[in-house]
Amino acid sequence: MSILGVDRGAGAGLVSGRVSAVNERLVRIGQPSAADRTDAESSATASEGGPGEIASLKGEIARLKEVEANYRGMFENALDGIFQTTPAGRYLNVNPALARIYGYGSPAELIATLNDIEHQLYTDPRRRPEFVRLMERDGLVDRFESQIRRKDGGVIWISESARCVRDPAGRLLYYEGIVKDVTERMRTEEKLREQAALLDQAHDAIYVPDLDHCVRYWNEGATRLYGWTRAEACGQSALRLFWRGDEAPVKESLQVVRERGEWTGELRQFKKDGKEIFVQSRWALMRDAAGLPRSILVINTDVTERKRLEAQFLRAQRMESIGTLTSGVAHDLNNCLTPILISAPLLRCALPPEQLESTLTTIEVSAQRGADIIRQLLTFVRGAEGRRGPVQLRHIVSETVAIARQTFPKSILVKPSFQKDLWIIQGDPTQLHQVLVNLCVNARDAMPRGGTLAITARNVQLDSESPRRAPQARPGPHVIIEVTDTGEGIAPEILDRIFDPFFTTKESGRGTGLGLSTVLSIVKSHGGFIEVRTEVGKGTTFTTCLPATPEKQLTEARAAPAGRAQGKGELILLVEDETGIREITQLALTSNNYQVMTASDGFEAVALFTKHGGQIKLVLTDLMMPFMDGSALVRILRKMNPHIPIVVMTGAGARELEPLAGLDIQRVLAKPYTSDKLLAMLREVFSV
Repeated sequence: MSILGVDRGAGAGLVSGRVSAVNERLVRIGQPSAADRTDAESSATASEGGPGEIASLKGEIARLKEVEANYRGMFENALDGIFQTTPAGRYLNVNPALARIYGYGSPAELIATLNDIEHQLYTDPRRRPEFVRLMERDGLVDRFESQIRRKDGGVIWISESARCVRDPAGRLLYYEGIVKDVTERMRTEEKLREQAALLDQAHDAIYVPDLDHCVRYWNEGATRLYGWTRAEACGQSALRLFWRGDEAPVKESLQVVRERGEWTGELRQFKKDGKEIFVQSRWALMRDAAGLPRSILVINTDVTERKRLEAQFLRAQRMESIGTLTSGVAHDLNNCLTPILISAPLLRCALPPEQLESTLTTIEVSAQRGADIIRQLLTFVRGAEGRRGPVQLRHIVSETVAIARQTFPKSILVKPSFQKDLWIIQGDPTQLHQVLVNLCVNARDAMPRGGTLAITARNVQLDSESPRRAPQARPGPHVIIEVTDTGEGIAPEILDRIFDPFFTTKESGRGTGLGLSTVLSIVKSHGGFIEVRTEVGKGTTFTTCLPATPEKQLTEARAAPAGRAQGKGELILLVEDETGIREITQLALTSNNYQVMTASDGFEAVALFTKHGGQIKLVLTDLMMPFMDGSALVRILRKMNPHIPIVVMTGAGARELEPLAGLDIQRVLAKPYTSDKLLAMLREVFSV
């Protein structure tokens, strides 16, 4: 080992040895020794050797003395402590830095005071024997850390690196090495360990990934939440640990935290066992000493149970809202059914062609209107909470306007107005639909004698001054939706309480006071805020502001051109337990060049497919049937023929389709459907 990069023990020995040899040579040739030289030596004559050799020897002496002075300067001025000790534990030589580290006034004082290193220096006497054992075994130690006592009694941490120095015969002469004061580092590490222990006690999951998503730190809370141990998680990609398939949300969050330094939001993740969870996540960008982004501190709180309870609450609140719309729904459905009931008997009569066409059109329009009402109600009541993605609010506003016009009293004029190029937001369509319906119902109740309900939507860019006006606001692109009524307004003394749960000014039995509190909860969960402007006797405006992503665009489906898609003689197995639907669907298919084989339940369908499977080109089956439902039938048919095209008909929602996951269903045909829609879908399947 070398001291400060120079082998001082060997170097100093060589220098002094070489100086002695040169002096002896000068004596032999009749010159004074280096110690006795005077200015007269330059005029001496040589009794042995010539002037050239003498000059050479003198030059070498000068060079050697310079080297020795350099060694001594490095030894005296080194910032780290340098020492030589006997194996028994006595100091032979130390530099001033070591004396300062140990609290002594000089190297001489340290050497004179410390004659038993094991017991006088180390706070734990076992450290010196361990140091000696490593030296004897390996010939050196590297960064051997111990606590020692200074002269004043204070305790510090040191790190020793040393080696054995031996003579040419291999006999051990002494130990020499370097000492560093690492007290501050050890205190820092101890503080970090204490902080890590505190973090491990935290209920939240805390982990630190670098900018490439590689996990660098993982606390016990993360182990409790996700199931992966620290050893399993560190070094792994966070994307691989938490996400299944869709990585877009986390990549968008990473982009935001890089731009703004922080991000807060809700994420859907997965545990080690594959179980889905929801977390409230807070991200903070960590930077190095140069200010460059280095890693991200992530704190996740498990909100899965809260989400479950919240979903139950929202469903209950939707049921309350739908209850307030019941009378309007019944009125509108009766209006839809009345033309059908009147027109059906007329078809039995011999109507003129022009009246027959008009009557059929009336029936079709009324039936479609009724189907639209049912679809809107099912969407609102069932919902599908927890799935957020790109949402075009224009569609939600349009559907809400349709519900309001169909269910509110005719004395209320509904006036929509919104930009055609509204920006996209990230959200839950069902919850956002609920926000608008709740605000519209609230506006309706504020206008018992009628009035105007205006629903507007527009894009807005909030600036850095916005938080001063609305503390919840954040600068950036937003979409604003305003619901304005011309009703009674809100009294100033209750304005601060309107968003409180269970607060209501309505009569008993007409409301639970959960509508506006639900609105506020949903808007906040989407990163937005809501403001109220009101004037007693003139009306109220609720302004909802939601963060937007202008760069995103939704691909909207275009309506297929009108026209019937004829078959080419394909044989279709139609499975439907409702006789009326089965017969009219069979008629629509056979009238458009398809062959049809019908079954009234799953068992009959399996029997027909067993017998005629080679000729059947497609199976069209209902989902909800007695004895054997559609999902069980599909599984059996898939085993019999994995490649047979299958189209499922259903009047249920998306949840009822979950058992069909992974069964390769070509299309889902929602009831009620028109013959044109049925024929177009079949043509699409056969064209693939």
